[in-house]
Amino acid sequence: MSCMLPTLTKKIEVDTIIRDTLDEVLVLRFGRATETLCLQLDHILSKAAREVYKFANVALVDVDSEDIQREMGFESNVSD
Repeated sequence: MSCMLPTLTKKIEVDTIIRDTLDEVLVLRFGRATETLCLQLDHILSKAAREVYKFANVALVDVDSEDIQREMGFESNVSD
């Protein structure tokens, strides 16, 4: 379901959407597309986005993206 929501993979994209969202609520979901919980949340957010499109902007931020990890200081949770 996340195909309906924009997925941001670069810091500049995150900065731009934050800067350009003036008169709306901005909902950013930071997570991984491979995690079950994130996929469930994406499904809920995609349904909600249809209902709140007049006053809210919903986007997904892919924390597995190298640019996001490097620029925002995210570290992957890889267990040894």
